[in-house]
Amino acid sequence: MIAVRGLDISVGAVLAIAATVAAWTIAGMQAGGSAGPAPLFAAIVAALGVATLCGLWNGLLVVRLGLQPIIATWC
Repeated sequence: MIAVRGLDISVGAVLAIAATVAAWTIAGMQAGGSAGPAPLFAAIVAALGVATLCGLWNGLLVVRLGLQPIIATWC
């Protein structure tokens, strides 16, 4: 985020983590025999939850600890 005087490249990393969690959620639920819209809904909720946690973590590192955003992305 350039607003705090830095370059934030975490968007791509957070997207990849959220997509991986969504895929694992769908695969795990289908292996367990669940059918219908439940795996998709659970995958969306899980992906949004993980993305939110990643964003909060990056925000904490940048705003509270004063790390540069490009460094916080690698943590």
